[in-house]
Amino acid sequence: MTRTIGTFIGQVLAIHNATAAREFFDAEVAELRANHPEVTKPELVLRSNIGWCFGEGMPIAERQMWARVCGAEHPGLGSAYTDRDFTPDELLQAGMQMGQRALRERSYPSAWDVLLRERFED
Repeated sequence: MTRTIGTFIGQVLAIHNATAAREFFDAEVAELRANHPEVTKPELVLRSNIGWCFGEGMPIAERQMWARVCGAEHPGLGSAYTDRDFTPDELLQAGMQMGQRALRERSYPSAWDVLLRERFED
């Protein structure tokens, strides 16, 4: 059965205690290892995916629980987002910085790069 990211987020947000969080994390790591051998570091992937859920309305206490249980942190906001809520402007700035880092690290042209080059090099 295929699971959507929305289903995953719902499952993470429904967990409110450390025991259930640990069981979920361990089961997800085992599932990744069994069904996705191309994922060489399933714990890191899962920590990041759970950390992404921090921004989906998760209370600070539950973010802290996930950080203690498995080391989860938001992939763009880091561990600072575990202990406090960010302002909308801080979130916007963090998102822009993530985008800039991704552009710098990209080693291949995007579709936009190709399109713009073709359009303006004539």
